[in-house]
Amino acid sequence: MGYTQSTEAATSAAPLRVQQNAASSSSDSGSAGGNGASKVKVWECTITSGAPLKRDTGTGIQIVIVDRVSETRSDPVSIDTWRPPVVNPNTDGTSGWRRSGPITLPASISEPGAVLIRTDREKDGHATVEFIGTIKLVSAKHVYVLTPNSWVSSDQGWRTCFIGEAFLPKDTPRSLLDDRKDELKQLQAGYLFRSPYLQGNPTTRMEERKPADRIYWYQTYDDLSAGSEHRPRLGGSKELPYPRRLATNRGTQPNSDREKPPAKGEKMWLPFDEQFSYHKSVDFQGATLEALPAAAAGLARAGLGRRTFNSFDDVLRMFYDDSRAPAELNPSSATKAAGWDFSLDDAEADSINRSILADRKGPAGAPGFADDDDDIDDVTAARGARAAADGHGLLPEPGVLGAVLDRVKNKGINDLLRFPVPKVLDGRRDAWDSDTEMGRQALAGFNPVTLTALRELPEKLGSAIRSEHVNDDLQGATLESLVADAQAGGKPRLFWQDYWALSAYWGEAGKDQNQPGKIVQHAGRALYYLRKDVEKGDKDAGLVPIAIELAHPNTAKELGLKPSEGVVYSRSHLRTGDAWVVWELAKAVFRSLDTSVHQLDSHFTRTHACLEPFLIAMRRNISYMHPVFKLMLPHFRYTLNINRNARSSLINAGGIIEKTFSAGEYAMRLAAKLYGATWTFAGQALPEDLKRRGMLGPDGNPWLQYPYAQDGMRIWDELEKYFDSYLQLYYKSDADVTGDEELQAWWAEVKAEGHPDPVKVCGRTEAEVWGFEGPIPSIDKLVHVLVTIAYMASAHHAAVNFGQYDFSSLILNNSSLIRRHMPVEGTAAWEELVGARGNAQEKVYMTYLADPFSAVQVMATIKLLSSHARDEQTLDELNEYLVDKPAVEANARFAAAMKDAEATFEMRNADPEMWARYGLVPPGPDTESPLPYTLLMPSSGSGVTMRGVPYSVSI
Repeated sequence: MGYTQSTEAATSAAPLRVQQNAASSSSDSGSAGGNGASKVKVWECTITSGAPLKRDTGTGIQIVIVDRVSETRSDPVSIDTWRPPVVNPNTDGTSGWRRSGPITLPASISEPGAVLIRTDREKDGHATVEFIGTIKLVSAKHVYVLTPNSWVSSDQGWRTCFIGEAFLPKDTPRSLLDDRKDELKQLQAGYLFRSPYLQGNPTTRMEERKPADRIYWYQTYDDLSAGSEHRPRLGGSKELPYPRRLATNRGTQPNSDREKPPAKGEKMWLPFDEQFSYHKSVDFQGATLEALPAAAAGLARAGLGRRTFNSFDDVLRMFYDDSRAPAELNPSSATKAAGWDFSLDDAEADSINRSILADRKGPAGAPGFADDDDDIDDVTAARGARAAADGHGLLPEPGVLGAVLDRVKNKGINDLLRFPVPKVLDGRRDAWDSDTEMGRQALAGFNPVTLTALRELPEKLGSAIRSEHVNDDLQGATLESLVADAQAGGKPRLFWQDYWALSAYWGEAGKDQNQPGKIVQHAGRALYYLRKDVEKGDKDAGLVPIAIELAHPNTAKELGLKPSEGVVYSRSHLRTGDAWVVWELAKAVFRSLDTSVHQLDSHFTRTHACLEPFLIAMRRNISYMHPVFKLMLPHFRYTLNINRNARSSLINAGGIIEKTFSAGEYAMRLAAKLYGATWTFAGQALPEDLKRRGMLGPDGNPWLQYPYAQDGMRIWDELEKYFDSYLQLYYKSDADVTGDEELQAWWAEVKAEGHPDPVKVCGRTEAEVWGFEGPIPSIDKLVHVLVTIAYMASAHHAAVNFGQYDFSSLILNNSSLIRRHMPVEGTAAWEELVGARGNAQEKVYMTYLADPFSAVQVMATIKLLSSHARDEQTLDELNEYLVDKPAVEANARFAAAMKDAEATFEMRNADPEMWARYGLVPPGPDTESPLPYTLLMPSSGSGVTMRGVPYSVSI
């Protein structure tokens, strides 16, 4: 879609090109158009919208039909003469609207190629906006469908909605060439009305953004500071390399490299088409992240910040069952203490719920409730004033409010602060502290993407782990022999997680983190052994940690160790006697490191941050008509919106990550360090990632039971088949790929502008980072590039996101922060822990993990982030942007393949031989229940489900 005229001109006249072509067509063919022509035809037109039917919805809209054969353009048609709009059901169970009516067209229009559309301002001058989902044109012989799926504002003048068919640039109908080019110019540089010659001016991409702007450009992460808390810019330097984000252009603060914050009460600018849909915006999880600080303040005032965990049972009492009563997770407990109550008082909860309501608006600034409902007049008035100030005066009909109010009452802030039993605990109360469970979670937990086969001795990697620490756990083998076997190409039995990079800011942060009561950023490594069942022919019998190496900012100085070494905690040395609790604590501290690496690298950087530049470059360089655009757009749905929200309240100074993770204010600096040290685009492809980590055997299958890899490769393979068959519908040769100027401009720009740092400042070669040099050379390479992006947006993100609540809400399993230095033998801290007994020992243990105040903030956050919205689009659903029949058929085959894959995953989960999914022993009264691996099941309902693979990074 693209502009065809300035806003000023659009308010009083049809587009210049519309008038010229209508006039010429009337003389050539006697068509209609206000020129006295007599030859006309009447078609039926239907416009649908996924946004709800509200007051004045579907009015004040004009359309122009463009013929792709004759180049005829009709006169503008007002849909206000049509039948009134009616409610139209959406496929996700929500409701939109539909409006139909006749249109009178010149006889020379026989094959529409585009529809120009605009909305009029309200009589009082306020801007209007409409979400246009589909436009269907029905003639006597044919049906033509356009799928704009776009917000159209009266501040944008005329917009171009192209026919649903896909065209490479070289195949574009002549009548649509100029529109295709104009659209990209506007997305690259700005509104047509900013230039009198219908051309964008490149300088407009640097101007301050206005609400209805559709300009895409790049900017560093220079907006993470807050008030007096300064955070350095991420991106553009060797010290802090990082991907670029969407430019918001608010200008910098005086004498600073910090971008100015938005005006009080306003959000960061975002193009309408990148914002949450109306229905997602009114869903609870779509608007509540920014309310969590207010909830935390309320909990602090209620005294939660002064409370502590006194035992493991105390932690378990945080969870409630379906009846909203405290869950009975320890029936044998002698004490039946009440569960934790994190509920805010009614007045405080009501205030927060009202603020959430006030923040729920569609992309146009629509608040989501009516101004004539007395129940929230104050909120409505505030939102109405703000909407008017923005130039948006949209307010929906009464009745929408009632549904929203009911949802907030039932799903308000206090509901968020009530926590169901996570699946890691449900029916398996004591599983969390077993060694086999820690190993299983490295393969099938919420961060299954870091485990590496060990093919070098740990000391060559800077580690202090030696054979004396592990040989007793190796079933007769030695560290050296197992490493040698792996080096020779044999099956590896030792695996490795190395999180030493978390020590990067010890020099800066060490002073603060050495004070009592401060959080501590450890660094560490874990060595795992793949056990054998000698009674069953040496079958694999579980992965267990056998040594954990930990250090904190003072370790090297206090113990005289090398900077790259830490204290080694040996399983075989500590699992017997009183010191077993030290082994349990070492695992807990290491899992906390895993939580940090997961959140900062595996999750946010590798998916949210790294994918954003690909969308910016696509919007700027690849037309809506392009087959690649139609294929890939679902994989970017809502990504820019959720990333904006993250910069506002999650990863910013004083945000949730800084307050509740051990890295504190250095969290995003660590993320930048990890990106600079490890990220390559080539390495994001799942097969390449698994090969790099040594996890695949010579047959291309994982060496061991690895649910993430096994299920992930099935999805990868199906994506490859689908993308290959789809792209070959349009690219008939490799020359078509190399000659596609839009595609090649996208690829060049994402490397030069979106991800410049790995090559420009980190010193890697283009081939190392991107897999090859120069343009995309072939169909095969294009398939690989696009599948890599699609997999990271869908399956990888699902694997590391939707299990967060079910694994990490139990802080005994994953604590986001550590509050004390890991104790060393011979110290008072060691004796305090080892010498205590029973609940007293558990109380000491809990002083190392997150406190209740930090824990509940993390639990509420990951409960939100693990939730699917009602309008989620998962891989087993169809891509609504595809219209060409062969493309639709290819997409349908892929959706069917996803359903087949889901059935396969179900069978794998039910197989007792699959120990990484089912468990090492059959479930029974005295054993934990299996925990099936469901994170890559394509389908899911709404809410926290621990399954579902959406197309995109949408939460």
